[in-house]
Amino acid sequence: MGDKLDQLSQRLADERSRRVMFVAHCVLNENARYQGGAFTPGCIEAIVQQLVRHGVGIVQMKCPEQLAWGGVRRVLMWLPMGWGRNRLYRLIQRPFVSSFILYTRWAWRRIARQTVREIADWRRSGHEVLGIIGVRGSPSCGVHDTLDLHKGAAFIGLLTPDEVERERLNRDGIRAAMVPGRGYYIAALQAELDRRGLEVPFYEHDLVAELERRPTTLELDLG
Repeated sequence: MGDKLDQLSQRLADERSRRVMFVAHCVLNENARYQGGAFTPGCIEAIVQQLVRHGVGIVQMKCPEQLAWGGVRRVLMWLPMGWGRNRLYRLIQRPFVSSFILYTRWAWRRIARQTVREIADWRRSGHEVLGIIGVRGSPSCGVHDTLDLHKGAAFIGLLTPDEVERERLNRDGIRAAMVPGRGYYIAALQAELDRRGLEVPFYEHDLVAELERRPTTLELDLG
């Protein structure tokens, strides 16, 4: 079967580069971001243009937050706005958030297994997977820096809906809650890659640069 497929591939050779990059969903579609966290109408053009310029195919990963938390708009329903002013919630906040994280990690492990199966399939078909692009500061897709969900929930819990402002949310609820480490989805991807004996480099788009309205740059090793 393998020889037959190789022969067919040679006879049907075309212009494909046989090189692909796996990219976090919101890098290609900021409409999937949390409300207040989109800083372009659509995609991160600097990253997309770099990949297009080098003839690299783009594989958009599924958004783990959208899948695990019930859709883009429903994410807002999980935010504990104003709960932090309630004495009972203050008592149960940590175990509540911890339980939420356990569920999230379970859901994202399942999604990660599917993504790694796709990576393995691309490789078996003779394509080179150049890397995985995550997002700095994301609780799911952070590579070097992620979001401490306990800190973020504590901040949001003190705000009522009338007090929520975009700049305040991004400054005090997102950037101030960033910590070194990998997001839960990226950690699950790495664990599954290790289990299968696959090596794929990780890159990280800088969400902080977006929050601060600075130009975003990401140098990719594209050969």
